[in-house]
Amino acid sequence: MKIFRTLLVLLIQLAIASPVVFPAENGDEPATEQVLAEENSSLQAQHNINLEALINGSTMQIRMDAASVMLFSDFEAERESLVDVLSQDGNAEAKKAICRMFVQQARAGRDIAHKDMLMEPLVGLLYSEDPEVAQAAAEALLIYPYEDVGSELELIAQDSELDVFVRKNAIEALKFQPDMEAVFALLNLVDSESEDISKRAEQALHSLDIPIGQDKQERQQIIEQIRDQGREEFLRAWELRREMQQRVQSLQTERDMWRKLYMESLDRIYRGLDGETARSDFLSNHLNSAQPVVRMWALGKVSEWRMGTDSRMPTELGSQLVSLVSDHSRDIRLKTAELLAVMGDVDSAEALLAQLEVEDDPQVRVELFGALGQACYYSYLTDSQTEVSAEVRDSALKWAEQFLGEDDSRTARKGADVIRKLLEHNGLDDDVVA
Repeated sequence: MKIFRTLLVLLIQLAIASPVVFPAENGDEPATEQVLAEENSSLQAQHNINLEALINGSTMQIRMDAASVMLFSDFEAERESLVDVLSQDGNAEAKKAICRMFVQQARAGRDIAHKDMLMEPLVGLLYSEDPEVAQAAAEALLIYPYEDVGSELELIAQDSELDVFVRKNAIEALKFQPDMEAVFALLNLVDSESEDISKRAEQALHSLDIPIGQDKQERQQIIEQIRDQGREEFLRAWELRREMQQRVQSLQTERDMWRKLYMESLDRIYRGLDGETARSDFLSNHLNSAQPVVRMWALGKVSEWRMGTDSRMPTELGSQLVSLVSDHSRDIRLKTAELLAVMGDVDSAEALLAQLEVEDDPQVRVELFGALGQACYYSYLTDSQTEVSAEVRDSALKWAEQFLGEDDSRTARKGADVIRKLLEHNGLDDDVVA
């Protein structure tokens, strides 16, 4: 019996030391290893699907959803692929999707997992020459506390050896940071030796409703005042400004929606009008609109009419175009000048010259001058219904001489072109030419 008990103990110890492994059904490998292999294969297949959706998704939301799934996945390869996408060249839409996903998660108040491994490639996007990618990265860096990312942003913004566009991107990132130190950095950048950097810092501070002062001494006083407020008061003011900006943005979005609907309605009504008179009256009314966007729409329709197969246009519309040469909207003046430059049959020379004498926008001035040259040229033609006085032609020549001497090649070419038009049909007296 004693021998039997001894053998039994030995068998039990042997069993504990050497556990039994049950073979898989196919007898090739242990069941646990087969299950792990299948799970890994499934995870890899899902990862491939997610990565494809991120890189080639048909919409930005699909790309963002894929980025979110990859970020919060337990499969490490998912996040490694996010790092690769952010770090490698190309895939601009995927990069923007990842950044916007970060912002979306932050605004929802969700704790962002594994974000530390993505900070370096996100900062790297500030070096991107694609302004949309850089802007998305600047906003996405908001998910990191300033003590983690602030010093890096400040170094980039202050580095005079870097391209200006990179430093500007860093300033944008500083602007999004709700921290006093970020504001202090922006105030110091106003005194940068680079005019571009100084202006961008000023713009960032204006958007935050932070005063910039008249000089470096005043800016230092502003820094001390903000510091005296304390962190809590600063953050309350920051949050209040953010809420106000969001409200303004919401109102602007709604305004743009209604404006779009209104313009679409104008298009439908205009297309439904029958006959030249009805269309002319409709455009005439809207060229007189108090809203610049409506006047611009009407100008577009006049341009389509003029460039169409039937280029004849009612005289009333021509006279209205002349009145818009001095419109208070810079864009309206520019569009009108561009249109009159191909409409020499409109008696516009005197109005163009008068506005040219007082115009302060360089681009508009060039287009007004070009239209003036066209009006003078057309008046020389034998079948012309317009007349241009000798005084206007002489003034046009003086402007042409001035434009011809400009350093800008486009402006100089415009001057040469107008001189050619003035001389082509003997439009100037001999003593003026001499």
